[in-house]
Amino acid sequence: MGNNYSRESVANIKMTHEDGRTILRDVYFTSPLKIITPFNTDYGLVRVMLLSSSSGIMSGDRYNINVDIGENCRSEITSQSYEKIHKMEEGHAERVNIINVDSGAILNYMPQPTIPFKNSAFENTTTINLKDETSKLLYHEILSSGRVHYGETFGYTYFKNLTDIFVGGKRVYRDNTYFDPEMFNMEGFGMYEGYTHLSNIVIVNFNDSKELVKMIRDLLAQSNQDITYGVTTTGHDDVLVRIFGYEGNALELINTQIATAVINRENNK
Repeated sequence: MGNNYSRESVANIKMTHEDGRTILRDVYFTSPLKIITPFNTDYGLVRVMLLSSSSGIMSGDRYNINVDIGENCRSEITSQSYEKIHKMEEGHAERVNIINVDSGAILNYMPQPTIPFKNSAFENTTTINLKDETSKLLYHEILSSGRVHYGETFGYTYFKNLTDIFVGGKRVYRDNTYFDPEMFNMEGFGMYEGYTHLSNIVIVNFNDSKELVKMIRDLLAQSNQDITYGVTTTGHDDVLVRIFGYEGNALELINTQIATAVINRENNK
């Protein structure tokens, strides 16, 4: 299967902590990917934004995103705009993400929502390696049911998403999602249940998980958005948040509020 750019599209990001601050030490990218100059957030992380000069992901595209967060770094990786997965007459597109987080580092990985267009097919694989129990992660995903305002709700061919998180080489979390609207009633029980957008947040290696669950539940209970949510702990005593809603922007704002609260809580310890 050919790639629209005649080769794989690659972005390599390496962050290090030097002289008391987090910096972008090495960066490499190929078309259509780009990375802008990092800047500081209000909650003390250094934000790196990934851009694309393409209008979206096309059939045959293959992306490889590699992120290395060095020891004691305080980093955030995000994207410039919604990720559009375009209609595909045949074939599919793929993306492989490999993320490494060293000891004492914090990574808030928060790309903007993904929109699978009608007749699109996409396979995404994410592997996250945390060095040890001091490596902290907030991992966010927001998936739209399609271009809702164009009547394309669940009009995509399929959407595959495999996420693995390891701590010290031991798997602590796996989410193996396969959405196929022809096989499953995507609006039915156990699926989207009438909602159009789904947010997943995984919070790994932050202490006092029970208190963290309560804080996030209290925050969500105060939201004026039309949402349904659940907050729980995993077998590794990490925190998992899932939220259903009707607007990508609304879920993105909620995710930012949660990330800000969790990181500020960590900063104040």
